[in-house]
Amino acid sequence: MKSIVPVILVALIFLASCGNNERVYQPKPKGYHRLALPEHEYMPLEGDYPYTFQVSKHAKVEQDKHFMAQPSWIEVKYPEFGAEIDISYKEISDSPDSLAGFVATSHRLTFKHQAKATKIEEYVAKGGKGGTLNAMLFDLEGEIPSQFHFYAHDSTKHFFRAALYFNTASKNDAIQPIIEYLKLDMIQMLNTLEFKEK
Repeated sequence: MKSIVPVILVALIFLASCGNNERVYQPKPKGYHRLALPEHEYMPLEGDYPYTFQVSKHAKVEQDKHFMAQPSWIEVKYPEFGAEIDISYKEISDSPDSLAGFVATSHRLTFKHQAKATKIEEYVAKGGKGGTLNAMLFDLEGEIPSQFHFYAHDSTKHFFRAALYFNTASKNDAIQPIIEYLKLDMIQMLNTLEFKEK
């Protein structure tokens, strides 16, 4: 009988300590390392393209080698971040349908991420020096490889599209500072975009 009393007493103390007001130990989620991002620095895009803009000094510009790429398509690569900005360009023909087709293709390429995106926000904007270009920006959220797109055009001759992609399998919350950093580079690209006349 003497040995039963301590067991009951220990059981009662244990049950009393499991109340809702008590703190329960839970392991902390794995932490992410702090990212040291370089200062934003820009220079004019080099090369013989039908457009120009300011590009980050921390990026490498390469010709797009995809089999469907055209000569004026480039990739602005950030090897340190495992990211790149894919840039495509089209000349708008005399047909008004071509601009509508380019816009529709841009929307289709953006919204193909809709299955995994938690949010896609669209913004109508002006771009280029002096705000002379019509632009549409797409801000995407969720576990997707592409978080920011935009296109810009002058309505009659030139159509330009840029899309940010990551080559890594990192969760987006871990690379959110990099995403925000590269968005600023893309906004600078849009704001300084100019089309060259032949």
